[in-house]
Amino acid sequence: MACQFAKACGYRVLAISAGESKRKMCIKNLGVDCFVDYKASPSLIEEVKEITQGGPNAVIVVSSTTKPFDEAIHVRPTHKYNFPEG
Repeated sequence: MACQFAKACGYRVLAISAGESKRKMCIKNLGVDCFVDYKASPSLIEEVKEITQGGPNAVIVVSSTTKPFDEAIHVRPTHKYNFPEG
């Protein structure tokens, strides 16, 4: 549902999972724009950064394990934000 929600909001969606059946489901049924197989990727973080041209603007992690949450921190681009005082 996270992929479908993001698509409905107008976002480009990159799904990360494992296996050809998941790839087909994500692209055909959920309408994601890109798919990365984390088991087949030699460098998941670098592959995501390349596809997203530096890193995604947002990350939604839906997982039953902690590793994807830890890795999500490293795919986000680092920006300096200047907030006005007051």
